[in-house]
Amino acid sequence: MISKKFGIIGGDMRQYHLAKSLKKDGHKIQITGFENYKTATDFIVNHTISDISENSDYIILPLPISHDGINVISPFSEKKINLDLIKNFENKKIFGGSIPDKLNLKPSTNSKFYDFYREDLMILNAVPTAEGAVIEAFKNLDKTIGSSKCLVTGYGRIGKILCNLLKNMGAKVTATMRSSKDFAWTQTQNIKSTTFENSVAEYDVIFNTIPTIIFDYNYLKKISKSTIIIDLASKPGGIDRISAEKLGIKVIHALGLPGKYFPKTAGEIIKTVIYKIIEEENL
Repeated sequence: MISKKFGIIGGDMRQYHLAKSLKKDGHKIQITGFENYKTATDFIVNHTISDISENSDYIILPLPISHDGINVISPFSEKKINLDLIKNFENKKIFGGSIPDKLNLKPSTNSKFYDFYREDLMILNAVPTAEGAVIEAFKNLDKTIGSSKCLVTGYGRIGKILCNLLKNMGAKVTATMRSSKDFAWTQTQNIKSTTFENSVAEYDVIFNTIPTIIFDYNYLKKISKSTIIIDLASKPGGIDRISAEKLGIKVIHALGLPGKYFPKTAGEIIKTVIYKIIEEENL
């Protein structure tokens, strides 16, 4: 890409590394919402929302944009950045992750929103998510992964990579799925497969990737209290947390792992997808 002007508004360390990577590519960067990030004073110069609105070709919001539907996520800022300020921008190309439906542009504005939380980003994020899940297991197990019995529920983007990662570390891995195609895939990878209903056994750790409450009381009461469940599914997750607590089963709802453990990689992934959207939309 030829040199452009990017405005970065809010976000966590992924946004910081995204800004650094864009700058390295030769783009001009303005950023806001990082005034409390003291260790990057050589790079971070906080601008006002007005500066960014007036001087940016593209504006990038975090992933997700907001937790409350009111303010932009900005953990490194003392000030709240209200979404109304963003949706009133005039004639802007605005990128964000998981853009809420309620964020409607006024008819008088000529701005357009582009959601980069799409299939290619999810695929690219699957590797750091799987690796982050293993880190969570390391932190909570009292034995090595290589000597552990692991269950992975769901054999989608994350499940496939996670199964292979665990298998290559020496773990005994079982994956659950429903489709005959996925059963065939596990055979080619020498991974034990089963349906969820038949997956009750003595596992050291269970990794869930299914975003529906499948671990209900009836299932949870059949598993060992020593089993650790690492839930990778988006909210509300796949585990009945109240029942798990009553039964004394440890559940870790591990969301945002790419940003938590690998913010530089996650920032590069976001940049890659934004570049692709700019190319596809001829922006």
